[in-house]
Amino acid sequence: MANETICPRCGHKNSFLKGFLPDTCVCRICQSQLDWREIPGAGADCGPAADEKGVPDVPMPAASQEGEEDHD
Repeated sequence: MANETICPRCGHKNSFLKGFLPDTCVCRICQSQLDWREIPGAGADCGPAADEKGVPDVPMPAASQEGEEDHD
């Protein structure tokens, strides 16, 4: 799979969460805190950079409001 990130410290795939500090990502497995630019293939959101480029800026449709009916 081409759209994945790999932790340079422990080798686990797609294990990053957005860190508390700006521009940081944290590996869920080894708890390494890295700048997102240190992670091969990662984007600023700590996910695969290819995912960020491939998504067009299209508004999401409104979610259906199940269970909320107008009772007048």
